[in-house]
Amino acid sequence: MRVGMGYDVHKLVEGRKLVLGGVEIPYERGLLGHSDADVAVHAIMDALLGAAALGDIGKHFPDTDPAYEGVSSIGLLRHVGELLEEKNYVVENIDATIIAQRPKLRPYIEGMEHNVAAALQIEPDRVNIKATTEEGLGFTGVGEGISAQAVCALVSLLDKVADDRMAGGCGNCRGGCGRKDEGQCQKKGRHRQFAWSLEQSMEYEVRLLDAAENEKTKSLYQRVFQEDSTEFVEYYYRYKVRENRIYVAEGKDGEALSMLHLNPYLMRLGTRDVFGEYIVAVATDEKYRRQGMMRRLMETALEDMRRIGEPFAFLMPADEKLYRPFDFVFIYRQNRGEIYVKDFLGQPCLECRKAGKQDIPSLA
Repeated sequence: MRVGMGYDVHKLVEGRKLVLGGVEIPYERGLLGHSDADVAVHAIMDALLGAAALGDIGKHFPDTDPAYEGVSSIGLLRHVGELLEEKNYVVENIDATIIAQRPKLRPYIEGMEHNVAAALQIEPDRVNIKATTEEGLGFTGVGEGISAQAVCALVSLLDKVADDRMAGGCGNCRGGCGRKDEGQCQKKGRHRQFAWSLEQSMEYEVRLLDAAENEKTKSLYQRVFQEDSTEFVEYYYRYKVRENRIYVAEGKDGEALSMLHLNPYLMRLGTRDVFGEYIVAVATDEKYRRQGMMRRLMETALEDMRRIGEPFAFLMPADEKLYRPFDFVFIYRQNRGEIYVKDFLGQPCLECRKAGKQDIPSLA
């Protein structure tokens, strides 16, 4: 973990808007500066840049550059977030304090926190902004200016990756042993036997399926994900499931009542390839919901991934709140758009047609 500290101060003058945390605040004076002079965001940016050893805002956004004249500091903060992403840093938390005698800032704090979180694409509960006065003391106390302080913590994604978990191992452990020959795998016997402590009750058992058993979850998949076409389900179970690890809550008769699939997922971090797993096909039969099965599946799968040293697990949830109790961190919001076939008709270099079953191998 890396920690950074930031500080900024600007003079209050007439004829300027007062912008703090990206929120325009009604007041008879505003802060003087080359940009919008948002001291809160400036302090936060300096803290982030300092934690990542990337200099300060003067280095990246000099006040001698006309390009930054009057610019929104929230826009600059987005750029700082991109710099952190390039260096594989994730913002753990931000705590900032604005020092101002007037105006009262409490009504605007929540909006500031939202703006900062949105600019950095992190959860709002990772940002805390406070405001205080100096009881009439100093330049801020007499109303000559406003200052701000901020501290932050960053986590490097690369720090979470152990050297012996790099991709390139045998097919048994997918990179954990460093051997190419499965017969020499130093972790043989562990790569498929991940469920050390089986969760049992009178009604069901949580376990990791053997690869040959993966097909038994197909009927549950079809019942729960009825919106998926028959063609897609056939494709998924023919081409994808054979590579998955699948956890199930299994009834006494061997029926899969709840399931969680893990797709192998190779990631590039810096210059290294790292093996992780992508959580998909999370489903419980409608008759058995609200009984804690999925919680036990998730806990078992995540604990097993921790034991074998996987640094990350990814998923794309229907609702982020469902996974926050398991310490998942929101890292990316997918841009969505619509493409219409009619927009491409008549293009000389394109052929537009409905995909068919014959296209499944090439699309895979």
